[in-house]
Amino acid sequence: MTLTMRTAEEKIKEINEKLKYQKKVHQTVKSMIGTLTEKQRQVVTMLLKYNGITQKEIAKELGVTPAAVTQRLTTAIKNLKKIYKNF
Repeated sequence: MTLTMRTAEEKIKEINEKLKYQKKVHQTVKSMIGTLTEKQRQVVTMLLKYNGITQKEIAKELGVTPAAVTQRLTTAIKNLKKIYKNF
């Protein structure tokens, strides 16, 4: 086997390991978000799905006040931090 083939195989192995790690991280984050209340999950999901959306826009979409969105986000972040400490 040539050095080039070995290098290519090592790179493929490295990429596969990274993909496995990313998949595990994705599953962990999804699981963590799943522990939030429905209202908290709605806000977090919208932030993740619509990159750059403002809290005001989220409030309008959900039919709540911007203060409610802020409270839900604050609580969600606190809950996610607690869960993260357990991982």
